[in-house]
Amino acid sequence: MSADDRTLFANLRREREQLAKSKMPAAERAALQKALDPAIINAQTLVKMREALKKDMDTYAALAKAMTASLKALHNKYSALYPHIRQADIALDIARKAKGADPAVARLKTVFENMSMNLLDFSPFQNIDGA
Repeated sequence: MSADDRTLFANLRREREQLAKSKMPAAERAALQKALDPAIINAQTLVKMREALKKDMDTYAALAKAMTASLKALHNKYSALYPHIRQADIALDIARKAKGADPAVARLKTVFENMSMNLLDFSPFQNIDGA
């Protein structure tokens, strides 16, 4: 909530209280106060809600900034990992094509490729700024 909301609300309450000192006829003053009181109560609720929403927005902005930084770090880490993935992939190809290759190598290559493709998939993070 901005300080303006608090100031305006405090001014409203203060001015409503000043009605007691006014020269208005008592019946008119009571009718006016009766009409103002529900509006003041609702305004107080709205001021509190606006304050909470502003706080949530600040928290969200900080989280969004942190997620963007984390995503950048993830991209950087993947970029650093990629040469190793490529080297392992080449080694698996050589081992799989070698004479008398064990069937376990072919299974390992399949699992390794699945893992590599999964790590390359950044689509789960597409809603983060910078994705």
